[in-house]
Amino acid sequence: MILLLQCLLHISHSLELTFGSCAGFFDAENPEIWKSIGSLNPEAFIWLGDIIYADHTNCPLYFRVPSEDIWREKYMKIKNAEGYKELRQKTKILGVWDDHDYGKNNEDRFFQYKSLSKKLFLEFLDEPEDSERYKREGIYASYDFFSGDLLVKVILLDDRTYLDPPGKDGDTLGDVQWLWLEEEMEKKADLFLIMNGIQINVEDRISITEVWHEKSRKRMLKMLEKYPNSILVSGDVHYSEILEVTCNGWRVFEFTSSGLTHSIQNNYGPLSEIFISLWYPYTYNLIPRRKFKSFGSIKVEKTGLITMKIIDTYGNISDAYQLHLNDLYKPISPSYTCFQSTTHRITNHLLSISLIFLLPVSLWFISIVKFLKKYSQSY
Repeated sequence: MILLLQCLLHISHSLELTFGSCAGFFDAENPEIWKSIGSLNPEAFIWLGDIIYADHTNCPLYFRVPSEDIWREKYMKIKNAEGYKELRQKTKILGVWDDHDYGKNNEDRFFQYKSLSKKLFLEFLDEPEDSERYKREGIYASYDFFSGDLLVKVILLDDRTYLDPPGKDGDTLGDVQWLWLEEEMEKKADLFLIMNGIQINVEDRISITEVWHEKSRKRMLKMLEKYPNSILVSGDVHYSEILEVTCNGWRVFEFTSSGLTHSIQNNYGPLSEIFISLWYPYTYNLIPRRKFKSFGSIKVEKTGLITMKIIDTYGNISDAYQLHLNDLYKPISPSYTCFQSTTHRITNHLLSISLIFLLPVSLWFISIVKFLKKYSQSY
């Protein structure tokens, strides 16, 4: 009887996974967002990096590695934060790191404290002592979930342990992790959710935030031609967006969710709109960027319907985008190629600058000319 009930539950079950990134900047708190996440009763909440700002000081844009005590104290503050403490008591918590919880802004594989960082990070997640994550150098991992009979494989990638310094020949994941990833993808699933802390499909931007190395991005997109039933998920940037790249006739989606306790809007106000619009074209955006505090949700129905939602602090759905699992397998005519040229990127930025500055100035100039012309004719 119990087995029958378990089977019925498995068949009727729909899957909802929640995720987000960036918490505790300047000791920011947001208990309401944890309550909103918990109210959905998700199967899991997944950290996408910057759980804490271990390296942050009171001086903006100055970062330094903290002492072990301060590092651990910052983790404990989040772990016992109002709302989050209750969430982790009833919800499975998973996650990967990015630079600020790894230990220092934009750090790479040469970070001298990465062993300590790994220990503190996995302790925060209450990772079992016999976990493979303790045994291997990196913290990458995969988890299987079900929506009815559909297998959804969540793959968490480590964007720090093997990260090369900036450079055109650099790699983001490292050979060991690439091999593991390929093995995980070969195990087959109905849907792959490939998650990490850094945006991948944003090569159209002149960005001060980190992005994947170009070589690694190309390798990932090449892999996804073989596994089109995949959605990329990322964090880091303090705003949320859903992107679509048409790559060799296949649609590649990326869902970015950031931040949980702070955002570019509440940190920089109206200046954020000018900054974002100037440097970040909307080449691949399915919806406008959302610059307020938020988290992400991906819900997979047993029918194969997938709903991606951006949700604000108070549980209001700002944006939702739906597609069916079958849509990921349908070739379409590409409107853009996977790999934009430098000329294309420069053109995008010139257009952005034109829209923000030149167009208003031009309209203002035309208005002045018309006014002067009309004024001069009255005499």
